Amino acid sequence: MIPEIEKTAPPATRDLYPVNDVAYRLGVTPRKVWMLISKNRIRTKRLDGRRLVPADALAEFIANLPDGDSDKAKARRPDAPGWRIRWHRTRCRCWHRLAACTAASANSATAAR
Repeated sequence: MIPEIEKTAPPATRDLYPVNDVAYRLGVTPRKVWMLISKNRIRTKRLDGRRLVPADALAEFIANLPDGDSDKAKARRPDAPGWRIRWHRTRCRCWHRLAACTAASANSATAAR
């Protein structure tokens, strides 16, 4: 006979969260959370040498995040003008404008053959 798995109540909300739990709740790495803490974007408390994030500080950080359709989010699109130049520089290693590059046209001509 298979033993019944006891149903447990969901964990009670905490007042303070460790950095790893904050990272999990935000969907980022703990390193990113430490970076946000160092830039004072997330308030923290210290308890016996541990860095803990208050629940209200986490809620405040989430509430202050910009919407996905903000100007900064639009500037990061892959089809933004600067993206092609950066991609071109990694391929060609030149530091001039994409339109003036003869190496790019030479590379595309040899690729077509």
